[in-house]
Amino acid sequence: MKRLFGAFAVSLCVAFACFGQSGEVNVVPIPENKVSTNEGPFLLDRGVEIVSRTKGFADALNRHLITNMSFSLKVVSKESKKKRQIVFSNTDSNGPGTGAYILNVFEDRIEISADSDAGSFY
Repeated sequence: MKRLFGAFAVSLCVAFACFGQSGEVNVVPIPENKVSTNEGPFLLDRGVEIVSRTKGFADALNRHLITNMSFSLKVVSKESKKKRQIVFSNTDSNGPGTGAYILNVFEDRIEISADSDAGSFY
């Protein structure tokens, strides 16, 4: 679980850096499908909330943030268009493939959809 979270954290950091720069996006693992950039960078600070129906995702992300950034995020169960959020959600098994994920980064939210726990942490 720690290794999966480490991989997720690295991917998330890379996504923050890449989506806020030029049109080229460098994400590991390399996406199978087309990648396009959206509005702009997502600012990760104490005002961001985590939306997760699975407590493990939120706890793992908060442990990493406390260790590396000295703060944690509020965990909520419902999405809000008025707050900046990191949203974990499940896709059906007919999605992009086992262990695959869909990552969308906007100025006000990050959406991470996967059909498995491993996919959520890539």
